[in-house]
Amino acid sequence: MLAQLLAADFLPPVWLPDDRTRSLRRQVMRRAHVVRQRTRLKNQVHAILARNLAPTPPVSDLFGKTGQHWLSR
Repeated sequence: MLAQLLAADFLPPVWLPDDRTRSLRRQVMRRAHVVRQRTRLKNQVHAILARNLAPTPPVSDLFGKTGQHWLSR
């Protein structure tokens, strides 16, 4: 049925993104993936610390410069 409608020119043309738009979409998807990975890893670090009854970190940002120094000790 679709082939017949297409042959009869009853189906509207479909917009296809250009190369630049496809590239931007890939970049956005890749960035979203990296952000999800980073969040997952940070949550895992927090869970490991909680599971091992580590003391509460003295900093608000555990992954900032001071927090990383605290983690290394």
